Amino acid sequence: MRHARLVSEETLNQLTIGFGLAVLLACACSRVPSSPSVVTGLTVRCDSLTLTVGQRTRCTAIASYSDSTTTDQTGAAGWSSSNTSVAIVTQGTVTAVAPGGADITARYQNVAAGMTVSVTPGLDK
Repeated sequence: MRHARLVSEETLNQLTIGFGLAVLLACACSRVPSSPSVVTGLTVRCDSLTLTVGQRTRCTAIASYSDSTTTDQTGAAGWSSSNTSVAIVTQGTVTAVAPGGADITARYQNVAAGMTVSVTPGLDK
């Protein structure tokens, strides 16, 4: 003949908590940590690609990541102009200095992209 053993509510709560913790730890340990997202591309967009001397345009640098997301990195990117006698760039703002062409480049986390801007003389020249 078997005898039933009565378990106190406190013991039952401890068993439940212990079982819950074991399940929680097993789940946490079985997860594979995800790798950090890395920059896979950079896109530069400018409001205008043809400027007259003295005119400005705004360019943005959009980073693409390995997890398929994108972010605006205009402020974080390094900007340069291939011909500063034609156009200068500061934090994505391009200023036309003299007629000609210049490649405007943004660099962010070892990825670069750019656009070519053309500068024409103003109407009074």
